[in-house]
Amino acid sequence: MKQNVKFLIEANETKRKFLSIISHELANQFNTILGFTSLLEQDYDTFTDKERKEYVSIINLHVNRNYKITKNLLNWSKSQQDGMVLLKKQINVRKSVLDCIKPYQTLACKKQLVTSLIIEDSLTVLADLNSFNTILINIYSNAIKFSCKGEIIIKAEKNKEEIKIQIIDQGVGFKKEKINSTLGTNNEEGSGVGLLIVKDLLDAHRGSLEISKNFLKGTIISLRFPLGK
Repeated sequence: MKQNVKFLIEANETKRKFLSIISHELANQFNTILGFTSLLEQDYDTFTDKERKEYVSIINLHVNRNYKITKNLLNWSKSQQDGMVLLKKQINVRKSVLDCIKPYQTLACKKQLVTSLIIEDSLTVLADLNSFNTILINIYSNAIKFSCKGEIIIKAEKNKEEIKIQIIDQGVGFKKEKINSTLGTNNEEGSGVGLLIVKDLLDAHRGSLEISKNFLKGTIISLRFPLGK
Protein backbone atom coordinates (compact mmCIF):
# COMPACT_ATOMS: atom_id res chain seq x y z
CA MET A 1 0.00 0.00 0.00
CA LYS A 2 2.75 2.45 1.00
CA GLN A 3 4.65 1.58 -2.18
CA ASN A 4 1.58 2.34 -4.33
CA VAL A 5 1.05 5.67 -2.58
CA LYS A 6 4.71 6.58 -3.11
CA PHE A 7 4.44 5.67 -6.80
CA LEU A 8 1.33 7.86 -7.24
CA ILE A 9 2.98 10.79 -5.47
CA GLU A 10 6.07 10.52 -7.67
CA ALA A 11 3.93 10.21 -10.82
CA ASN A 12 1.91 13.31 -9.91
CA GLU A 13 5.09 15.26 -9.15
CA THR A 14 6.53 14.28 -12.54
CA LYS A 15 3.37 15.47 -14.28
CA ARG A 16 3.41 18.73 -12.31
CA LYS A 17 7.02 19.44 -13.28
CA PHE A 18 6.31 18.45 -16.87
CA LEU A 19 3.37 20.87 -17.18
CA SER A 20 5.36 23.60 -15.44
CA ILE A 21 8.18 23.26 -17.97
CA ILE A 22 5.74 23.30 -20.90
CA SER A 23 4.02 26.44 -19.59
CA HIS A 24 7.37 28.17 -19.15
CA GLU A 25 8.65 27.27 -22.61
CA LEU A 26 5.40 28.19 -24.38
CA ALA A 27 5.30 31.54 -22.56
CA ASN A 28 8.88 32.33 -23.59
CA GLN A 29 8.19 31.51 -27.23
CA PHE A 30 4.98 33.57 -27.32
CA ASN A 31 6.68 36.55 -25.65
CA THR A 32 9.24 36.59 -28.46
CA ILE A 33 6.54 36.27 -31.13
CA LEU A 34 4.47 39.06 -29.58
CA GLY A 35 7.53 41.29 -29.32
CA PHE A 36 8.38 41.05 -33.01
CA THR A 37 4.77 41.25 -34.24
CA SER A 38 4.29 44.40 -32.14
CA LEU A 39 7.42 45.93 -33.67
CA LEU A 40 6.19 45.18 -37.18
CA GLU A 41 2.72 46.52 -36.43
CA GLN A 42 3.94 49.78 -34.89
CA ASP A 43 6.98 50.60 -37.04
CA TYR A 44 6.48 48.60 -40.23
CA ASP A 45 7.28 51.50 -42.58
CA THR A 46 10.53 52.36 -40.81
CA PHE A 47 12.10 48.93 -41.42
CA THR A 48 13.92 47.89 -44.57
CA ASP A 49 12.76 44.85 -46.55
CA LYS A 50 15.76 42.94 -45.22
CA GLU A 51 14.82 43.73 -41.61
CA ARG A 52 11.18 42.73 -42.19
CA LYS A 53 12.25 39.40 -43.69
CA GLU A 54 14.55 38.80 -40.75
CA TYR A 55 11.76 39.48 -38.24
CA VAL A 56 9.31 37.25 -40.12
CA SER A 57 11.96 34.51 -40.15
CA ILE A 58 12.38 34.80 -36.37
CA ILE A 59 8.61 34.70 -35.85
CA ASN A 60 8.35 31.62 -38.06
CA LEU A 61 11.12 29.90 -36.09
CA HIS A 62 9.34 30.45 -32.77
CA VAL A 63 5.97 29.38 -34.19
CA ASN A 64 7.58 26.13 -35.32
CA ARG A 65 9.11 25.64 -31.88
CA ASN A 66 5.70 26.11 -30.26
CA TYR A 67 4.24 23.59 -32.69
CA LYS A 68 6.94 21.11 -31.70
CA ILE A 69 6.29 21.66 -27.97
CA THR A 70 2.53 21.26 -28.46
CA LYS A 71 3.02 18.09 -30.52
CA ASN A 72 5.26 16.67 -27.79
CA LEU A 73 2.60 17.48 -25.21
CA LEU A 74 -0.07 15.67 -27.23
CA ASN A 75 2.17 12.62 -27.65
CA TRP A 76 2.98 12.55 -23.95
CA SER A 77 -0.67 13.06 -22.96
CA LYS A 78 -1.75 10.18 -25.20
CA SER A 79 0.89 7.88 -23.74
CA GLN A 80 -0.22 8.74 -20.20
CA GLN A 81 -3.90 8.23 -20.98
CA ASP A 82 -3.82 5.12 -23.15
CA GLY A 83 -0.54 3.58 -22.09
CA MET A 84 2.41 3.64 -24.44
CA VAL A 85 1.99 1.13 -27.26
CA LEU A 86 5.20 0.34 -29.14
CA LEU A 87 5.15 -1.27 -32.57
CA LYS A 88 8.74 -2.43 -32.73
CA LYS A 89 10.47 -3.43 -35.93
CA GLN A 90 13.98 -3.38 -37.36
CA ILE A 91 14.70 0.19 -38.51
CA ASN A 92 17.57 1.23 -40.75
CA VAL A 93 19.34 3.78 -38.57
CA ARG A 94 21.07 5.78 -41.31
CA LYS A 95 17.90 6.14 -43.40
CA SER A 96 15.82 7.23 -40.41
CA VAL A 97 18.43 9.75 -39.32
CA LEU A 98 18.55 11.25 -42.82
CA ASP A 99 14.74 11.49 -42.94
CA CYS A 100 14.64 13.22 -39.55
CA ILE A 101 17.36 15.80 -40.16
CA LYS A 102 16.33 16.75 -43.71
CA PRO A 103 13.64 19.34 -42.73
CA TYR A 104 16.16 21.16 -40.52
CA GLN A 105 18.91 21.67 -43.08
CA THR A 106 17.79 25.16 -44.12
CA LEU A 107 18.03 26.34 -40.52
CA ALA A 108 21.34 24.52 -40.04
CA CYS A 109 22.78 26.25 -43.12
CA LYS A 110 21.66 29.65 -41.85
CA LYS A 111 23.56 28.97 -38.63
CA GLN A 112 26.58 27.71 -40.59
CA LEU A 113 26.26 24.22 -39.16
CA VAL A 114 27.41 21.10 -40.99
CA THR A 115 25.97 17.70 -40.05
CA SER A 116 28.20 14.64 -40.43
CA LEU A 117 26.98 11.05 -40.19
CA ILE A 118 29.15 8.15 -39.04
CA ILE A 119 26.68 5.30 -39.46
CA GLU A 120 27.03 2.05 -41.39
CA ASP A 121 24.48 1.65 -44.18
CA SER A 122 23.35 -1.76 -42.88
CA LEU A 123 22.97 -0.87 -39.19
CA THR A 124 19.46 -1.48 -37.81
CA VAL A 125 17.80 -0.99 -34.43
CA LEU A 126 14.72 -2.69 -32.96
CA ALA A 127 12.38 0.18 -32.09
CA ASP A 128 9.02 1.81 -32.66
CA LEU A 129 9.49 4.00 -35.75
CA ASN A 130 7.40 6.97 -34.56
CA SER A 131 9.10 6.97 -31.16
CA PHE A 132 12.55 6.61 -32.72
CA ASN A 133 11.93 9.56 -35.04
CA THR A 134 10.57 11.68 -32.19
CA ILE A 135 13.72 10.99 -30.17
CA LEU A 136 16.05 11.90 -33.04
CA ILE A 137 14.14 15.05 -34.00
CA ASN A 138 14.13 16.36 -30.44
CA ILE A 139 17.84 15.80 -29.91
CA TYR A 140 18.91 17.08 -33.33
CA SER A 141 16.75 20.21 -33.19
CA ASN A 142 18.20 20.97 -29.74
CA ALA A 143 21.71 20.61 -31.14
CA ILE A 144 20.88 23.19 -33.83
CA LYS A 145 19.11 25.47 -31.37
CA PHE A 146 22.09 25.70 -29.02
CA SER A 147 24.83 25.80 -31.66
CA CYS A 148 26.21 28.52 -33.90
CA LYS A 149 28.71 27.54 -36.59
CA GLY A 150 30.66 24.33 -36.48
CA GLU A 151 29.71 20.68 -36.82
CA ILE A 152 27.05 18.34 -35.50
CA ILE A 153 28.13 14.70 -35.59
CA ILE A 154 25.66 11.82 -35.48
CA LYS A 155 27.26 8.43 -35.08
CA ALA A 156 25.97 4.98 -34.27
CA GLU A 157 27.60 1.70 -33.35
CA LYS A 158 26.61 -1.77 -32.29
CA ASN A 159 28.13 -3.92 -29.57
CA LYS A 160 27.10 -7.21 -27.98
CA GLU A 161 24.38 -5.65 -25.84
CA GLU A 162 23.07 -2.51 -27.50
CA ILE A 163 22.91 0.04 -30.28
CA LYS A 164 24.44 3.34 -29.19
CA ILE A 165 23.61 6.53 -31.07
CA GLN A 166 25.44 9.76 -30.23
CA ILE A 167 24.64 13.32 -31.25
CA ILE A 168 27.68 15.52 -30.67
CA ASP A 169 27.48 19.30 -31.03
CA GLN A 170 29.77 22.27 -30.43
CA GLY A 171 27.16 24.49 -28.83
CA VAL A 172 26.90 26.18 -25.45
CA GLY A 173 26.80 22.86 -23.58
CA PHE A 174 25.12 21.88 -20.31
CA LYS A 175 26.15 22.83 -16.80
CA LYS A 176 26.60 19.85 -14.47
CA GLU A 177 23.53 20.73 -12.40
CA LYS A 178 21.48 21.10 -15.59
CA ILE A 179 22.50 17.61 -16.71
CA ASN A 180 21.47 16.19 -13.33
CA SER A 181 18.07 17.89 -13.37
CA THR A 182 17.37 16.79 -16.92
CA LEU A 183 18.01 13.18 -15.96
CA GLY A 184 15.85 13.53 -12.88
CA THR A 185 18.52 13.26 -10.19
CA ASN A 186 17.42 16.34 -8.25
CA ASN A 187 14.38 18.56 -7.79
CA GLU A 188 15.27 21.33 -10.23
CA GLU A 189 13.40 21.78 -13.48
CA GLY A 190 14.92 20.09 -16.50
CA SER A 191 16.23 21.69 -19.66
CA GLY A 192 13.00 21.29 -21.61
CA VAL A 193 10.00 19.24 -22.51
CA GLY A 194 11.80 17.62 -25.46
CA LEU A 195 14.38 15.84 -23.32
CA LEU A 196 11.70 14.60 -20.92
CA ILE A 197 9.86 13.10 -23.88
CA VAL A 198 13.09 11.49 -25.09
CA LYS A 199 13.79 9.95 -21.68
CA ASP A 200 10.21 8.68 -21.42
CA LEU A 201 10.38 7.02 -24.85
CA LEU A 202 13.78 5.47 -24.18
CA ASP A 203 12.55 4.10 -20.85
CA ALA A 204 9.67 2.46 -22.73
CA HIS A 205 12.25 0.77 -24.99
CA ARG A 206 14.27 -0.30 -21.92
CA GLY A 207 16.98 2.00 -23.20
CA SER A 208 18.77 4.94 -21.63
CA LEU A 209 19.73 8.58 -22.13
CA GLU A 210 23.10 10.00 -21.15
CA ILE A 211 24.18 13.65 -21.37
CA SER A 212 27.84 14.59 -21.08
CA LYS A 213 30.15 17.44 -21.98
CA ASN A 214 32.04 17.39 -25.25
CA PHE A 215 35.80 17.35 -24.57
CA LEU A 216 36.32 20.48 -26.66
CA LYS A 217 33.00 22.33 -26.58
CA GLY A 218 29.33 21.48 -26.52
CA THR A 219 27.32 18.41 -25.58
CA ILE A 220 27.27 14.68 -26.26
CA ILE A 221 23.86 13.02 -26.13
CA SER A 222 24.07 9.21 -26.00
CA LEU A 223 20.99 7.12 -26.79
CA ARG A 224 21.13 3.42 -25.97
CA PHE A 225 18.74 0.81 -27.35
CA PRO A 226 19.05 -2.82 -26.21
CA LEU A 227 19.46 -5.47 -28.87
CA GLY A 228 16.43 -7.62 -29.57
CA LYS A 229 15.20 -10.22 -32.00
